[in-house]
Amino acid sequence: MSRLPKVLANTSRILQTSSRTANAASSNSKFSFGTTITLSVILPPRLKSIRVFKSKLFARFVRKNSIRNSDLCKAVDELVAGSIDADLGSGVFKQRIARQGGGKSGGFRTIILFRYKDVAFFVHGFAKKDTANIDSENLQQVRKLARFLLQLDEAALNIALAEGKLIEVNCGKETIQQQNCGSSA
Repeated sequence: MSRLPKVLANTSRILQTSSRTANAASSNSKFSFGTTITLSVILPPRLKSIRVFKSKLFARFVRKNSIRNSDLCKAVDELVAGSIDADLGSGVFKQRIARQGGGKSGGFRTIILFRYKDVAFFVHGFAKKDTANIDSENLQQVRKLARFLLQLDEAALNIALAEGKLIEVNCGKETIQQQNCGSSA
């Protein structure tokens, strides 16, 4: 029996709703006509400007399966770069993460709620050997959760962090505490 409904119910209860005015993503293009055409393109930002979070239950999955924070950051970086394993709609993405010492095909699947240039939430993970995919009913629940979490503003996210409801993943560099989370020293 899938634990996904419990994960979604717990995650959706952890935060209060807050409204946010969405900033429209824009691209700057500059054309200069004459004998040559000059095109300036602003490339998509990398992880430095994106906040990455994991739910408490997903953090337990990460610890149990010895997944490094750098693996989570790499999965989000791939999303930003356009290397998407599965776009499930409404800001919900499925990305593969390789097992340590193995490849992605037999590794883990993660469900990421993603708002471009802004924030990513890891809310569910599973091994391919245990579950092939999420069913349509659970997908609808994940989409509802995405609508809730992706509209939160900075203040609401900081409150959730302070209360321990969400855990921020440091994608710039891993701290000693984060490195030791998965080890049994």
